Amino acid sequence: MEVLPRNWVGGCVTCSKPFEGEYWLAGGQPVCHDCARDLSADSQAPPKPLLIRAIYFATAAAILLAAISATIQIFAGFEIVYLAIPIAWLIGKAIGHATKGLGGTQAQIIAVSATYLSLTLTVFIQILYQFSAAGKDFHGLLGILFLFGLALGKPFLEAPTGLDGMIGFLIFSLALFLAWYETRQKPIRLSGPFITTP
Repeated sequence: MEVLPRNWVGGCVTCSKPFEGEYWLAGGQPVCHDCARDLSADSQAPPKPLLIRAIYFATAAAILLAAISATIQIFAGFEIVYLAIPIAWLIGKAIGHATKGLGGTQAQIIAVSATYLSLTLTVFIQILYQFSAAGKDFHGLLGILFLFGLALGKPFLEAPTGLDGMIGFLIFSLALFLAWYETRQKPIRLSGPFITTP
């Protein structure tokens, strides 16, 4: 039988509560009775605390990857479209880490939104840099918001412009699909209860 020491400091990997004599294993990770019950009842979807954690992780990853991608694009001339797939994959991995490997529709929505945000911010930073380098005026907050709107709609605006636009839109769509796929709900084996040892 699998056992953990009673004074094991890790506690439940989902809610962090200490175990009270017994625990369950969810995908090999120790969880408490309440979380095991919730995982079973909710088809093993991430509980709310882990979803909130996923939002933090996804937002931080989106901003960091946007800054890195924009820097690469500006100074190395590397097209953002070729960075879309790695960005989506990394954001999916970040969310998977935040949710302890649990996926589902809510995690997928977070992943797709964060991926879109990261790609939009990358384009937005590039546009701001080009305007600054050319000495152009942003025309205040409204001008900046307009430029952000252009960055937000760039994949759709460029799709009808020719073969390059269509290829870019296809890769962009594949990136969003990858983010969705990486955070899908995966079957997790629940087993237990097991006892903690003194």
